[in-house]
Parts: sequence; structure tokens; C-alpha cells
Amino acid sequence: MKINRQRRTELATKMFQLLYEHPAGLAMEGIVAQLEESVPLTAAERGPHHVQANRSAFEEALWTGTIAAAKAGWLENNRGHLSLTAEGREVFQDIGDKFIAEAASRSIKGRLSVTSPDAYRRATGLVDRVLIEYRLARRVGLRQLLRKPENGSSWENVLPIQAPQRFSLPENVKNLASVIDNLKSTHERYFEGGHAIYIPPQVARQSVFAELLENYPADAGIKLIKHPGGVDESHYLRAGFGAGIGESVMQKNVVYDHRRLTLVANLLFEMGVGARLYDLIELKASECVMTAFIVAHAGERVPSMEECEAGRQRIEELEREGVLRVNLPDGFADEDFECPTCNGNAVMSGDGKFHYVDFQNFLLVNYENYLEQIAREATEKSHFGDRNVLRGGTYLYQSIPGVHLPSRRKIDDRMVVLNELMKKAGLSLEKRMVLDVGCNIGGMMGQYLKLGARWCHGWDRDYVVPHTEKLLRALGCTRFSTTGGDINQETDLTQVPEFARDLLDGCVISYLAVRGHLGWLKALGRIPWSFMIYEGHEDETASDFEEHLNGLRKLADFRSAAIGNYADGDSDQRFVAILQRQ
Repeated sequence: MKINRQRRTELATKMFQLLYEHPAGLAMEGIVAQLEESVPLTAAERGPHHVQANRSAFEEALWTGTIAAAKAGWLENNRGHLSLTAEGREVFQDIGDKFIAEAASRSIKGRLSVTSPDAYRRATGLVDRVLIEYRLARRVGLRQLLRKPENGSSWENVLPIQAPQRFSLPENVKNLASVIDNLKSTHERYFEGGHAIYIPPQVARQSVFAELLENYPADAGIKLIKHPGGVDESHYLRAGFGAGIGESVMQKNVVYDHRRLTLVANLLFEMGVGARLYDLIELKASECVMTAFIVAHAGERVPSMEECEAGRQRIEELEREGVLRVNLPDGFADEDFECPTCNGNAVMSGDGKFHYVDFQNFLLVNYENYLEQIAREATEKSHFGDRNVLRGGTYLYQSIPGVHLPSRRKIDDRMVVLNELMKKAGLSLEKRMVLDVGCNIGGMMGQYLKLGARWCHGWDRDYVVPHTEKLLRALGCTRFSTTGGDINQETDLTQVPEFARDLLDGCVISYLAVRGHLGWLKALGRIPWSFMIYEGHEDETASDFEEHLNGLRKLADFRSAAIGNYADGDSDQRFVAILQRQ
């Protein structure tokens, strides 16, 4: 259905009245929702606007009404977030209902958009679209533009390895609209963009997310995706993205899915220009499933021009170095990189660090090389890196997913046996915390997170754990923490992050090939663990294995729920067991 000129002007004027009442501006979705409640609309005007890639005639009229005002310099449109400029507010206050007519008189394009909107869109839309898509293709390359994840390189097929978690929201939360209503009731400030809603920690802990955030550090905020659906069903970009003038339809093909975005977020954090990502989760409401990223609060202070330019320069360096690439058609000329605010994406943390928060604006480049570099650094620093002339010198103790480097231990082979033993024992790592004693560079913690562990905490030498954390982030893991230092009989295994201490009750102990070096730590008798994943050493006999378990029985009462053995990589056969606490 087409709306006549008088009706378009009426609807657009009501929109500008709403924007006048909200000096900070509103997202287009919020404008539509509020006007639908106050403006009588016909069924035809409402139309199928909830259907992806479609707009109702009502929404189309509103969008058309923005063009003349924007051309006159009276309206700012930051990727769907609209606000009147200072001049625009003054003009609207003076002339009100004549606002659109006056805006249309300021430019030819503005006049055409009001008097002949269909002709305007035909005249400008096709040319703009071709130029935008051409710029996008030049920036990211046709290979990236047309790529299909399932045909990607080795790392793309296996990373990230961490499994997302699912949480249920309170029963009264039906959908995204319910969440927004709840946030408004807190009377606290949150941030709504075109594709996501960011909820700072202090706001989220007063909202329907309060119970959820008990599973994360105190500085955790929530980046809630507007597009409905779970991790594998939804997309970061909102429904209908690319339908408007000045937007790329093909960009959706180059923005990563939610899982791969965790790799980008981790990389930005590792490179010092992003906040830490804690998790990728699904939220079950009564009527739908939503996707969210749990992120460390990046800060709220707008950087100075100098601070922003320094931060952007660092990102530009990463692109020149072939680590990542901006996926926007205009690259660093896009408003999302315009200092000092970068369209709201640039903030300074409390300790004065520059953070860029929109990790969906990047692609990974030469990521396999990045993984291999991290692996080689870990090899040099890991105290379990062995030397082998046939292997070319020092090589990894643990194999690394997505990296084709030799290693002494094959994680995949180990996990096949350990999975079978846990199933035989009727036990699972899901939603449990795992304490990994002697975690090395984190390969097994990554596998535990792949099996749904709620959090992992590892202990190893202080010169090893920085590489543990770096590698885990590169593999797409986020739910972990480490402690560096010598491990001895007095090591306190309860010293985990404060938010995770309640998870000690019923936790899992990972004690793999370390008993011969450490003995049985006294803390194993004090922690209320549920079960232990235990691995003995090479050349141990069955009687040796039982004798060593008797040493643990002096600290804790348990039963051997499942026992097996394996020989993986360059390692000889050894016994493994699932020990269940009585």
C-alpha cells in the first residue's frame, strides 16, 4: 500500500515531535513502537513490518520523512539511531507542522524525497547501491564476500571450540519488548543501537538479568542482540538490514556469525583495543530465544580527539599487519571510525584504555598464521615443551585445534577416551566448574569448555599462564581464569575468582599426569569436588595405579566410577580414571 503525501507528512511530523521530546534521540525501532501506540493506523499501513527484510508502509513513510531533514542538516542518523541537531530543534520549536515543508525547500534531493518519494528512491537508490557494493567488494575482496563458512580453512571448521551456554529468563519475560520494558522500569541508562542493546553492569543487575550475572565477574555487562533466535539461528545484523538507502545488502555476507565474532572480540582484547568477552549465551524467554554477549564493561567516557586517534591508529596498524580487516564499505572513512566518538563505538575505560566496542565491524585475516605464532611462543615458554631432532627441535606438549604443528600429546585422542569414561560413569562437565591443576597451555581447559563447563580455572608456572590465556582466547574460549606460580602441597585451590567460589561445591578436578610431580595436594581433601578426571604416568602398572589412588583416599572418600587407558601422540600407554566423590 502507498501512503499519500498528506498522510506521509502527518506521520513524519509526529516522528519529529517525538524526537524533539527526546534530545538524546531514539532508535528507529523505538520510534516505530512508540508511534504505533499513539497513532491510529490501518492494517494496511501496519503491514508485515515484523517480517525480515520488509517494512510496513508506515515505516517507509517515516524513513522517507528523514531524508529532507537530514539534507537540511537538521537530523542526524547514526545507523538507525535518529536525533535532531541543535539547529533542527530550534527550527522545529519555531515552525512545528511546517518543519518538513521547510526542510524540503532547502535542497533538490530533499524536495524530491517529499514530493516524489518513489522517483527519488529509484533515481538515487540504484546508483548508491552499486557504488556501496563496489566499495565493499574492493575493501574485503570477492573471496570474503562470497565465502561460505563450511568451505573455509581448517581453523574455520573447528573454531571456536567453546560451547555457548543457555539460561532461562524469569517467566514474565516474553520477548525483546518485555526486556526493554523491564529496562525502562529501572530508570537507569542503557544504550540501544540498530542491532544490539548494551546494558551496563549496574543496570543489568537491577533488571531481569540479575540472576544470570551471578555467573560472571562484577564488571560484566550484556550486549543483547535484537535479531531474534539462538546462537546458530540469528544474525548480528538486524532484520531488514540493507533495505535502506546508504546501506549494503551484501554486508551481511561478510559479518561473521555469533560464534566467530567471539574470535574477533578476543583478538581485539588481546591487541589492547577491546574489552574482555566473558561469554556467548542463549536466553530463553517464554515466547522466544535471544542471543547475547557477556562483556566486561568497556567504560563510558568519550575519548579525547588525541586518545581516539591513537586508538584508531592501533587498529589501522593491525589491518596493515594483516591481522584483521574492517568490513565496512568505506573502511576507516565510515562514521563508525570518525573520532572522537566513532559513532558511539569508542570509549575510555576507568584505567585510561581505549576500547572499540563494535567487534562485528571486523574480519580475521591470516588467522591460521596468528594461531601458529601463538603456538610457537607457547612452545618456547611451556615447561613441558620437549626436544626432538626429527620434529625440528622443540615441539608442543599438547596439540592445538586448527594448528598443524607437531605435539607430544594428541588432545582429540585423549578426549575420545575421557568422554567414554564420563558417559560410563554417568557424569558430565556441563554447568560445572573445572579446576585444572598443571594446566600447561590450556588445551584441556579448552576441551572442557567445549563440553559445556561453566568456568575453568587453571594453575601452572607464572611464565606459562600468560600463554595459556592467550591461546585459549585465540581458540575462542572466554570462561576461564588462571593462577601462576609454583604448585606445592600448600597451594590453595579455593583461590578462584570471587563470583565462581560458589561453584566449588560440586566442581570437577582435572589431575592429568601431574601426581608424579606434585603428589596429592592437601586442598583435594578440603574442596567439595564432585568427581576427578585423573591420569597417571607412563610405565605405571595396574598395581602402581591402585597404590597411588590409595594415597588420595587418605584425603578424600571416592570410588573409581570408570577406569581405562590410552596411548596418544608420542606418549606411551597410561591409566586414566573418573573418580567420583562419595
